Amino acid sequence: MSPAAFVMQLARGEGYADGPLLPACRLDAGSGESYGVEAIIASFRRAPLAFAAQDDRIETSRHLALFHFSREDQGSALFADLHDGRIARLWRLSPRVPAEVERHISVPFSCDLTREQPSGVHFSPSEHPDLDAGAANHIMNTARMYARSNAPGERTRCFVLRAFSCSDRAAALIACFRSRDEGVRTAGFSYAGAALRFSGDRLLQSRVISDSCGEGCNADSSWTPRL
Repeated sequence: MSPAAFVMQLARGEGYADGPLLPACRLDAGSGESYGVEAIIASFRRAPLAFAAQDDRIETSRHLALFHFSREDQGSALFADLHDGRIARLWRLSPRVPAEVERHISVPFSCDLTREQPSGVHFSPSEHPDLDAGAANHIMNTARMYARSNAPGERTRCFVLRAFSCSDRAAALIACFRSRDEGVRTAGFSYAGAALRFSGDRLLQSRVISDSCGEGCNADSSWTPRL
């Protein structure tokens, strides 16, 4: 079974232990992580995701991304790191909480307190070998637009963790650090996934799925210390 077919089956809650998941695989979902084959399979059984054959899929020898866009909710996405056809790491972006929210501490991203960091994007295309040079500018522009779409009193710094392309399609996994200054100052972390279609210098389509589960965990956190 191909990695893509297994990931779709795993997402439905039908994963199995002797599949292509590596024993040291890690799943990032919401505000928590799951480590190891059994824990990852159990996580999707508790909160499955449905991906259809017509959903967007971008795949290279090193990376895989599945996107499901829906009008009923904010959509969902799965990113995977591949190693020799096996799955080394997974990221889940979805509106559902796959496990109990872990207690965490909110820390502003300008931890040195010497100055307030503005919203922005950190992205080095040379660190992503499966990314076509023509897609790099489109990913940067998409990430910049996402970073600027802040709520009032909120700042966002984005880091492109994974970026890859195949033919006329590209995908990016973005880590988002948010800081809110209105009211009680809080800070949070979540992921976003971008699916793009392009033709040379022309961006034909750009859609972003926010990890609403992770953002909800930040908003519902009862422990938000201030520095």
